[in-house]
Amino acid sequence: MSYLKVYEHERVIDKLTADVVDMNTHEFNSNTMTISKPQCVLFDRDWNRVEEVFEFLEQRKNTKRQEWNTIEAKARALKLFYDFLEETKMKYYSITAKEVNDFIAWLFKDDEKYSLGRLTERTARTVNTYVSHVRDFYKYHSIINRVNNPFEGEIELINRPSSMAKGFYEHTLSSGKVGKSSFTIKERGKKPITIFGESEISSMLDSSSLKRDHIMIALMLYTGMRIGEVLNLKVQAISTPDMTSQVQVLNMIPSKSDGKRKSLKTGTRTIFVPPFLMKELDDYYTNTWIDLVDGNGLDHNYFFVSEGNRNKGKPLTYGAVESRFKKLFNELGIDAMPHDFRHTYATNLARLGTDISTLAEMLGHKNVSTVGIYIKMAEMEDVEKVLEEFYGKFELDVERVA
Repeated sequence: MSYLKVYEHERVIDKLTADVVDMNTHEFNSNTMTISKPQCVLFDRDWNRVEEVFEFLEQRKNTKRQEWNTIEAKARALKLFYDFLEETKMKYYSITAKEVNDFIAWLFKDDEKYSLGRLTERTARTVNTYVSHVRDFYKYHSIINRVNNPFEGEIELINRPSSMAKGFYEHTLSSGKVGKSSFTIKERGKKPITIFGESEISSMLDSSSLKRDHIMIALMLYTGMRIGEVLNLKVQAISTPDMTSQVQVLNMIPSKSDGKRKSLKTGTRTIFVPPFLMKELDDYYTNTWIDLVDGNGLDHNYFFVSEGNRNKGKPLTYGAVESRFKKLFNELGIDAMPHDFRHTYATNLARLGTDISTLAEMLGHKNVSTVGIYIKMAEMEDVEKVLEEFYGKFELDVERVA
């Protein structure tokens, strides 16, 4: 474990302990060090000053003239980063993009400051801030000391979202692209995640008037597929169900003909499904899909299609699905969005103790940092169970006294 010392006044300290030296009783020697005012100093567990951190913070303070609270924030972020390095037995100069992902996941876990069942209170915004300070640390050392920068190539160009305000120089960006960091965690808006309970799931499945809708709900609940992936599902991915196997797969393969709403966020990936669901997919294809598509002379391979007279057999659109689920949620009095099926799937896996790397793989995420919220939510449920038991016992004790 590293130690961060914040000195707000000029001090002379002992290098071996980082304690302030009383110059009336100690002679100035090689074991002492003068601290200028103010200064943040990071020490390793043997009380050796971490020179690369000291050099970086001093440059940002004295040359860049950054505010003291900014310097202190950078120091605290790097203190956590060096705790992570020590725990994983890594050196700062050998870190790759994979270790940056591991660090982000590590930040969401409990540490010794949050013992006795308390969860870390780090939000996505807090973690993003920590990562930005570590990014700045590597930016400095990659230029000054030629240290490998694990953040190199983290930015990918994406189409500018329509909701993003246009900047003053928007007219100069002919490509219409904006940069997006692969390490940035999405910060949720005001609407909280909704996790469906067993009764709500049963109600939704029972209320689905069409077999197609029943299968879509089951797919999102049992596989965590996004709506875009559901709409992208091709008939070629459906295989003959093997009822002797507990897990079967759907291979999702994007094609150039897929529209924007049907595009796969993660490209080609494998979806794991239970055998009973594969059987429902196969039965629907045999008994319904062929009549709807081939029977209407249509030439496409999308699995989910419209069953209405107007667009019968044509690929189902995002708008149609969104409207249908909105109506279903309103009828059942549930405040939710279709993406909450995926949240429910992920949280249920986290409840079973699925590790963060496996969870990311099953959800089709490139970075484990994105799924930390589900681990956190599952841990919070464990805390609530412990407290419910505690409160119940406490209530009984109070009743005995009364």
